[in-house]
Amino acid sequence: MSGAGRPSGGGVEPRFAVSAGPLYGVVLGTAAISMAVAAWAAGTWGGNAVSGAIGAAVAGAIALLAVAILRPSRERPASDWMTAWLAATVVRLLATPLAAGSLYFALPFPGRAFLLSVAGAYLVCLLAETLWLARSVHDALARAAMSSGASTPAGDRPSDRA
Repeated sequence: MSGAGRPSGGGVEPRFAVSAGPLYGVVLGTAAISMAVAAWAAGTWGGNAVSGAIGAAVAGAIALLAVAILRPSRERPASDWMTAWLAATVVRLLATPLAAGSLYFALPFPGRAFLLSVAGAYLVCLLAETLWLARSVHDALARAAMSSGASTPAGDRPSDRA
């Protein structure tokens, strides 16, 4: 099945890269905030603050690994972006419980704080990465559509946002 997933009508599919620095910054910042919140929450509710921070750090480190697997600065066709994101997410989905389970039994003070902070940081980092990446892909596609002369609805152009 040649041409599956490619635009019909002889059009050329846009190729673009996403800025790697801001994406790493979003994930790193989200992981750092998750670590602080997890440490504070664990200490406030009678858990071990260090255990909570370590759990969030594990999820944050694996989120950064997933961004590295995604290789955002690599130029690729528009249809390949979500496939690459899905591959990075599957790696994150498999690696996070594996690393967290290994550390859980190795830590001298495991507990609910560790497990909850891993889960919370995982979800928050995934949400931040997904929102940022979706916006970046959308903006790149809008720029490609404008440069090719295609019309874009009002409010969808990157210049329409404040």
